[in-house]
Amino acid sequence: MDCLKFVKNNIKFKKNEKFLISFDDLINKFNSFLNNNSNNLFLINYIRKNYPIVLIDEFQDTDINQYYIFNKIYIKNNSSFKTKIVLIGDPKQLIYSFRGANIFSYIYAKKNIKCIYTCNIN
Repeated sequence: MDCLKFVKNNIKFKKNEKFLISFDDLINKFNSFLNNNSNNLFLINYIRKNYPIVLIDEFQDTDINQYYIFNKIYIKNNSSFKTKIVLIGDPKQLIYSFRGANIFSYIYAKKNIKCIYTCNIN
């Protein structure tokens, strides 16, 4: 366990030293910004205005931080900007568990969706 902790800390240090971020870092930083910054409403409304409809295919491979971003912008929308979000996914096809996607994120998101449609025949 100490070895794993050392490697994670060393990677974090090296990325900071070279001003690098990974795809996951970008998602985590953006999610943190949306939830911890009181000045985020301008950015959220900018996204809503310019991208009022979003379609996410392969939603079963979305991790919980990605869902929180879409939830904050599109699902919990009390602004004057009308938005729609369409999530398409099949939990039996979840393949990105190695990067944080899991069935529990999918189930959590499904509980917050108003209209659910299923396709019984492909």
